[in-house]
Amino acid sequence: MHTAGMNVVTKAVQDLISLGMTQTEIARQAGLAQCTVSRWLAGAVSPGALSAAAILQLAASKAPPQAAAPTRRGAPRKSAAAAL
Repeated sequence: MHTAGMNVVTKAVQDLISLGMTQTEIARQAGLAQCTVSRWLAGAVSPGALSAAAILQLAASKAPPQAAAPTRRGAPRKSAAAAL
């Protein structure tokens, strides 16, 4: 995987660690060896596509919920049935 992809995975692992997970927990839940996660963080190796996908999926499942986008205010829309 190229450097930008590695950075995304490394960031995801760092985010999981900041949520209180250990490298061992991250590896176990992603189906990887802990030494693999450690090597990514050290920059010694780059994750493969399947490993990267597993980490990104795990990170997405652990991410705090996003704040809802503000709604537009104004007059309510008329439905098609109300217009008849």
